[in-house]
Amino acid sequence: MPERTYRRDAFISYSHQQDVPLAQALQRGLQRLGRPWTRRPTVSVFRDTTSLAASSDLGGAILKELGRSEYFIYVASPAAARSRWVGEEITFWIRNRPMDRFLIAVSDGTIAWDRRANDFDWSRTTCLPDSMRRAFAREPLWVDLTGVRLAARYSLRDAPFRDAVATLLAPLRGLTKDAVESEDLRQRRTAVRMLRGAVAALSLLLATSLAAGGLAWQQRNEAVTRARISASQALAARALEEAPVNPAKAASFALYADQAGHTGESDRALAQAVVANEYTARHVQGGAEGVNVHRGPNHGPMTRVAVSRDGGVLAYYSDYNAEADKLDYPPTSQRYIHLYDLRVGKPLPSLPTKGWPDHGLADLRLSSDGGTLVVENYDNQLEVWDVRQARLTRQLVAKNGYLFSAIEGVTTALSGDGHWLAAVYHSSREGEGELLDVWDLTSGTPVVSGESLGTTVGAAISFDGSGRLSLMTPATGQIRTLTPQSRSWSTRTLPGFRAKDYTTVVSASGDRALTTGSDSGQEELWDLTQGRRLATGAPRTAWTSLLLPDNSELIVGADGPTLSLYDSRLRKKRTLGSFSRDVTSVAASGDGTWVAAASIDGSISLFGRTSRSGHTVPNGDGLTAAEITSAGRLGTRRMKDGGTEIWTVDDPTKGPRKLGRIPLEFTETGYDLAATGDGTRVALTYRGELSVWDPRTGSRISASRYGTENWVVPSALSFLGDDFHVVLAAEHDVLVIDVRSGEITQRLTGSSIAISVDRKSLVTLTFGRLHDEPDKIAVWRWSGNGRVEQVGNGATVENEGSLMVSNDGSKVALVDEDRRVSIIDVATGRTVTTAGAEQPLANYVVFSADSLHVAQVSGDGAQSALQIWDASTGDPLALWPLDLAEPTDPTTKDAPHIVSSSGGGVLVYAPDGTLLHRVIESAPWREALCALTPGSLPAKEYDRYLKDIGVSAPCRG
Repeated sequence: MPERTYRRDAFISYSHQQDVPLAQALQRGLQRLGRPWTRRPTVSVFRDTTSLAASSDLGGAILKELGRSEYFIYVASPAAARSRWVGEEITFWIRNRPMDRFLIAVSDGTIAWDRRANDFDWSRTTCLPDSMRRAFAREPLWVDLTGVRLAARYSLRDAPFRDAVATLLAPLRGLTKDAVESEDLRQRRTAVRMLRGAVAALSLLLATSLAAGGLAWQQRNEAVTRARISASQALAARALEEAPVNPAKAASFALYADQAGHTGESDRALAQAVVANEYTARHVQGGAEGVNVHRGPNHGPMTRVAVSRDGGVLAYYSDYNAEADKLDYPPTSQRYIHLYDLRVGKPLPSLPTKGWPDHGLADLRLSSDGGTLVVENYDNQLEVWDVRQARLTRQLVAKNGYLFSAIEGVTTALSGDGHWLAAVYHSSREGEGELLDVWDLTSGTPVVSGESLGTTVGAAISFDGSGRLSLMTPATGQIRTLTPQSRSWSTRTLPGFRAKDYTTVVSASGDRALTTGSDSGQEELWDLTQGRRLATGAPRTAWTSLLLPDNSELIVGADGPTLSLYDSRLRKKRTLGSFSRDVTSVAASGDGTWVAAASIDGSISLFGRTSRSGHTVPNGDGLTAAEITSAGRLGTRRMKDGGTEIWTVDDPTKGPRKLGRIPLEFTETGYDLAATGDGTRVALTYRGELSVWDPRTGSRISASRYGTENWVVPSALSFLGDDFHVVLAAEHDVLVIDVRSGEITQRLTGSSIAISVDRKSLVTLTFGRLHDEPDKIAVWRWSGNGRVEQVGNGATVENEGSLMVSNDGSKVALVDEDRRVSIIDVATGRTVTTAGAEQPLANYVVFSADSLHVAQVSGDGAQSALQIWDASTGDPLALWPLDLAEPTDPTTKDAPHIVSSSGGGVLVYAPDGTLLHRVIESAPWREALCALTPGSLPAKEYDRYLKDIGVSAPCRG
């Protein structure tokens, strides 16, 4: 009887030395995601150890299955690249099957594509065999599962793994990834509806089946809960996917993920959305995420922005909307320029305009005080508006009736007081080149009309503080200056300045110029007043927008869809934000405090200097990381007279507060300090003695001995909640001492301790190795009657290290010698261990105020960052760069020091005295994102993820 033939949807090839668990999980996930709950798997996936029957010809059987398979999924790793069997499977596929059905899932190593060579970048790629060189006609699909494999989290409830499975499953099913996600959610909703139907049916038989009805209702609630969790995870995955390219959508998806069900995935989505929107002040207008509206061969939909130099007013318009496809020019419906008062954060009355021209470069300009606005409209005129009165004051036309040719727009400049307006435009006559008009806006009369600038294009114009017009010709380096009142010109040339056309940007005040197309091939920043080159840098790949604010330390540039801030040395300071399409218009206040940007798809966002994840805190005394005590309670500074000044260090608004000084100099290890809540008393342990001081007067209040003089006390001293009892580790005991009498009121077993920020929870560590027993921790709670009471049973710990305890005493963190963080749940004894921050330089971590997160600092100087972990799972939530200065001595490795903030979050003390506050709690993340966007999802997206499960809007009021 001939063998029956059938097709396989996919064949999985992997390293048996390393990736068996991952391959198993992929097979299971591909068969389960989107599967109707009443049916068998909808895809057939071959994996050798589960799909083969016993065979004497193992190799032949595998090759037969390869021939039957529609898709090849290669679990890529250096180990797989070296595997003989994997190599033979890949070679067979390359020779016999289509490469557009070859999918890659990276479990280890590096993969990179070289667009110019149209092949993998083999200098960086480590997880592919040589047989794959030149195997693809175009870039193949691959997903990165490195983090998933390291975390060993192979559940479809985990957003990263679920997202990867959906990406791989989409081509197998002939669907988009969104359609796969939608189908999965639809199946879950089907289960919910069926259970609801069961509830309704059973309710009719309530008298005889009350128990069964109650069970069905419970099952219905469980099904709804599962559906909400599933929707939360899917929304979180979308938020993580959108964060690098569309922060506005990432914020909305993250907010709805958290609203559907608070999970570790939704926490990560919130954190990543905050990072993506770190410097976003407001998402003014959402985009269409596509460019498909054209009004001619050179025109796409326009979106333009302008900001007044005093930072008071934002103006913007866009012709990308739902009705744009239906409109012809002249427009049949009214167009508006929208205005926003940046000082009070409220919209101003919109200005009705005739519309804007077809070439896509229409100019929009505000005067310095935001009182006058100039816009180019579609019938080749300039409209001049009084912003405060929302009144059109002038309509200006050039001498020959046209301000531009068919495809090239007008460039305007306004004097600071709005008195003078200049415009450079192209003549409609062939070969005439650029022309200049200048108007007196008080009367509307022209000062200069149709003056020829020659055939060279790219002239840049600006007004200085005295109202003089500066006109620069980049190709020659010539600068002409016009005094409008006298209509007199002067000319000078910048020695050494040469630039190609269309490549030079001049600041609004006319004092700086940046050319990206110099004869040297480098970017060059020039001081036009002094005629000297300020900085030179390597050219960027493609500036889509560039701007020089009056602030001489800042440059705003968009490289494609990414908007960044650069310093006066052309070095990147920070990324302000990203869009889903290229940025085509940027504007900024004179000091660079406000930056607005518009994308070609209609998106408009406003950016500021204030970080959404935190802010810079005043540090007038310049307290540095090295001056913070190891437990992060106080700051100390040695004085020249031998005394020591003492500060509290946890205020997130005012920074360090000096308590006073005591006449002792700490020159050795073995001491620790603690202060009362009001800072009026300071306790000091030193060589077996406990003393109490008044820092305001420098006088000693009391002293008592608790141990031997040779005993070196670890960093383990704190006042308890009543400010009269202290707890400290001394020799082999943990002591509770009443500082008023010096009496030891309680002895606890332990060798090391840690105290929560609120001074009410205490953890002790007992070393059991001397008795061949494991080390154990115990958690205690201050009862308020002069004693601490143990809460929960002691938990065993495997590694020795530094201890921290959360405020509520529910979790304990232990940082080992490798700076890895183990987080212990006190109630269950369950321990999770993080992978450890990159280049951690401190063995200290901080719990968030709600005990849900843990933060650890890593790196030094410009590489320093704050790593935030989920305290329940150990999963990473966010890595926030701290943007600190490089150390003065490059050989030093001084790490920033983190301190729990009294208002929640953490304070980061840098080696140079910079003090930053960072928010690490979920609730403030939600508030920050709601301030940017109402968070509402389009109806289509809401129905895809949340239909029938009753999730309300996350941002109310």
